[in-house]
Amino acid sequence: MEKGVKDQIEQFNWQRDMEDQTFPSTMQPFLAEVKEFCRKTHNDVLANLYRREWFFSAMVVKVRY
Repeated sequence: MEKGVKDQIEQFNWQRDMEDQTFPSTMQPFLAEVKEFCRKTHNDVLANLYRREWFFSAMVVKVRY
């Protein structure tokens, strides 16, 4: 902040299930693209990481016992 001027950065968070939220009017034209991005990120990235985390944590349990 310089001389009392704020940075004009805004942040908006959304949940994976985007049906229960209201979105700013500036985001409305992009909702289909954002929904597709969320779906693809969840299915291709996060689900894969969760599976690997489960696999590796199961391996650690087997090694300890």
